[in-house]
Amino acid sequence: MGNLQQESANNREAWQAAVNRLADVAGQVGTQDGKILQDQEKLNEFLAQSERTALSFELRRGSTPEPVGPIRLSLQTASEKDRRYTLCVYLQDSCVQVRDRAEREVVQLAVASGSAPLELIATRVTRDQISGYLEVPKTTTASSTGR
Repeated sequence: MGNLQQESANNREAWQAAVNRLADVAGQVGTQDGKILQDQEKLNEFLAQSERTALSFELRRGSTPEPVGPIRLSLQTASEKDRRYTLCVYLQDSCVQVRDRAEREVVQLAVASGSAPLELIATRVTRDQISGYLEVPKTTTASSTGR
């Protein structure tokens, strides 16, 4: 009978130790679950910032600045032979020159601190015009009046 009581006590202790370990594991899983949810939220924010809309444009040399999304663009020079161009980017009323860029070169334009840059890509350069697209973060396109 003494052996049976001792075995029962040992089983209770083992059972209690298993319950305690299970509680620890459940607590760790709960903590990890919270971290996973936080990481998922951060990932969703990052993905929302990286989603872009492409706004096409066609600029003629010497024309008035054309609105493209949240900015205005004006072509200053273009060389069909070299496939290079220079244009003026108007963020407000002042011109910021983007000089001597190549066809298909990605030009990043930071319009506001803390926001994703705009990306300008000229896909065709001729003697007096360029055409291409401006990639704008989707959050910016919702608040801008572009073409």
